[in-house]
Parts: sequence; structure tokens; C-alpha cells
Amino acid sequence: MGVFNRDQPWTGLGVVLFVFALDFVLHIVFAAQGWDFLFRLVAIEIAIIVHAFGPLVVLIGGQRGEDDRVRAMKYGLMLALPLTIGYWWAVNDMSWSDWLVATILIPLAVHASLWNRHSWLASLFYAEKG
Repeated sequence: MGVFNRDQPWTGLGVVLFVFALDFVLHIVFAAQGWDFLFRLVAIEIAIIVHAFGPLVVLIGGQRGEDDRVRAMKYGLMLALPLTIGYWWAVNDMSWSDWLVATILIPLAVHASLWNRHSWLASLFYAEKG
């Protein structure tokens, strides 16, 4: 078993949530210290996480069963939608604009392109059986 059990569907979710929380704290610290390069680096990592939450959960968790992969993608997408709006709200100087609602199309496109196992992009995440 162990702490990092790749047979469990929640392993990837826990790791990605932990990395996101760590990055969130680090971006606050780096901004307060005026470390622009590190702040931007962490902001880019946060952007990748919020837009591709589900695929990262599957990639890091290494779910072997189809049902577990689908469940991980669904939960990842549900988390990615509000996180994406929150990310773009922060980028927009923490002010609301109507266009922020449209930003949910980004994780929808990322997750949809990786949802189908037959797409070339999905082959990067899923090993072919054979």
C-alpha cells in the first residue's frame, strides 16, 4: 500500500491539490517579497494546474482502471471550472467582468480533448494496451 498508492483514484487528486495549495501560498510570499521572477513562475504553474486539473490528476495518479480515470477526470473538471474563473479574476486585478464566465471554456476544451482515449493528445497520458 504505502502513502503514494497509484491504485487509488484519490492519489492524483490529493497530490495535485497539495501542489496547488503550496503554489498558492508561494505566490503570496513571492509577491510580498517582490520576487517577480519566482512569482511569475509560480503563476504559470498555477495556470497550468487550474486549466488541466483532471488530466494532471490522471497523469500523476496513474489510474489503471477506465472507471477510475473517468472519475478522476470528472472530479478534476468540477474543480477546474471555479479555479479557472478565480485565476482569471485574479489576473484581472481582482475585479469582476462578464468575460470571466467564458474562461471556463479553457478547461472544458482541455478536458474534452483528453477525455477521449483515442485522441493523439490522450495517448500522451494513457498507455496503449497490447
